Amino acid sequence: MKKGCLSLLLITLFMSIFSASVLAHVTNEKTLYDDIQYSKAIEQIVYLSGLNVIPYESGAALYKPTSLLSKRDLAFWAASFAGIGNANAKREDLEQAAVKKGMMSNLDGNATYADVNQAYFNGKAPVPNPDKTLTREDFALFMGQFFNQKVDGKTLYDMAHFEQGPTGVIEKVTSNQIRDAKSGQIENQFMFTIKGKDYQVADHPKVMYGPTDLTGWNGKKIADSRLTKAEGKDVLEIIKLEKGQFPISQDNADSAGHQKGTPPIVPILGGVILLIVILWLYRRGR
Repeated sequence: MKKGCLSLLLITLFMSIFSASVLAHVTNEKTLYDDIQYSKAIEQIVYLSGLNVIPYESGAALYKPTSLLSKRDLAFWAASFAGIGNANAKREDLEQAAVKKGMMSNLDGNATYADVNQAYFNGKAPVPNPDKTLTREDFALFMGQFFNQKVDGKTLYDMAHFEQGPTGVIEKVTSNQIRDAKSGQIENQFMFTIKGKDYQVADHPKVMYGPTDLTGWNGKKIADSRLTKAEGKDVLEIIKLEKGQFPISQDNADSAGHQKGTPPIVPILGGVILLIVILWLYRRGR
């Protein structure tokens, strides 16, 4: 094989390996969980996830909407939302911390509406049936009413330090590649221009009624959005499009799997292969 052909093969291999690690960690209602497509609380679940009321957990992407909410799950969720512990805190430690902080009386059995009220609102929210147990779907519907309804002077948006974001047509979509400080992966960072103003999209946004590939969102209309702070700047963390702006086939294109970053081993292996080929070409040249 001629050296020119090998060089071309090398370049192609290099580009294919490293382009695989360029991903935007965008999640929509189809990729967030595999089992909420027919839930009547689908919007609330996406929003609550974006607010970290329901924190991300690794493992199977199942929300289990019809299952009863356990006190242990509630304790973990509420402690995560309250910012107890650090990013490396174990789930068990957060559960125990919720009890120590008075957010939970104990961790045994299934949660009631009164338990949810105490965990998130210090017992100050209006609850018609405090002693009734609830499913995880019931939890999302119950919490969803506090997006705008205040408890002790604050909505859930206030408690999570979110503000109302822009609505209207996305006039322009731009992106650039950045390296994630934690994972070291190369990711796409997006910017939307709406009503002449630029808004940076968060690194891991929750979106609704559109594909997770944001490059095709130009000209689409935002029905609702929420801003939060990242490194001192306002970023779009939750974006809800008006329904029906994408063909069903396109909207479902990314529903088969969750967009996750390529493991670091991929670019490492690519670098090793690249080095081996370069050394081989060098020796051939000599």
